[in-house]
This record gives sequence, structure tokens and C-alpha cells, in this order.
Amino acid sequence: NVNSLSPDNAYENAENAINVAESDLLIPRIMEPGDFTNQTPDEHSVMTYVALFRDAQKAGRGRKTATYSEPVNLNKPTGGDAKVDLYLSLATFSQKVKKDIMQLKFLLDKKKVQYNEFDVGTMPREKKEWMWNTSGTRKLPQLFINDQYIGDYDAAQELEEI
Repeated sequence: NVNSLSPDNAYENAENAINVAESDLLIPRIMEPGDFTNQTPDEHSVMTYVALFRDAQKAGRGRKTATYSEPVNLNKPTGGDAKVDLYLSLATFSQKVKKDIMQLKFLLDKKKVQYNEFDVGTMPREKKEWMWNTSGTRKLPQLFINDQYIGDYDAAQELEEI
């Protein structure tokens, strides 16, 4: 449950993610939480582990992240009719980007916002260019409401604090 995660508990979050990957996606536990929370994780091990997620997705295990043409209704209650889209990368190696994605999803889930996730790695080039031109940045994650760029995690957090 993403609502039970705390951005301050990286080790526990990694442990939880590894356990879910093992139980729900049948991904073998080839890495430990410390491997992800370490400032310099072994790149080859991470690439191998990430490849197992792609294999699980191809096999139809677990919740899928949508491509642009396949929006996913996550069945979360929302307070209005706004279309909320979260653009992210499943293939990032940046710890900051991974943390921002997790925290932004945590914030949206906490607010019970229904949103669609889009992996930029599976999007058509034209859609990526639209997103980059509309937002004026290639920084991920990106949050849009009704096709209007809202910002990244930091911008969403600032709105939360208002």
C-alpha cells in the first residue's frame, strides 16, 4: 500500500518494494534494500533487476503502467472530473527521480486523486515532444491536469503546502 510509505524510510520502502516484486510479480530477490539505498548501487545488478520487471510486465504480471494510447483507470476516488496524468520513466537510474516519482504518487494517492501513469519509454516520439514542449523541460516526473503542465514533484509539494 503506497499510503503506508514514508519518503524518510528509504530502506523500509526498498524492502517493501522487493517483497512485493517477489510475491506479486514473481521476481526473484537478487538484490537487497541496501543495494538501492546505497549512494552508488552496482549498475549491472540494477539493470539486471530492472530487466526482470520488464519481463514480468510482458508476462502480464502485476499492475501495468500505461502507454499513451492505453490509459489506466486506477479506480481511485477523485474530487472532480479533471484528467490527471503523471509522466514518468520506469528505466531511470537516478535516485532523485525515483524518489520524486514515489513521493508524487504517494501525494496523489494520499489525496485520493485518480490519475493515469505514462511511461515515457513507451510513448510515441510525437507525444514526448508535445509533453517536453508543453512543460518546457525534460525533467521527470511531470504532472499534468487537463493537459496543462503543473510541474514536477517539487512544484506539486509546494501546492500541497499552500
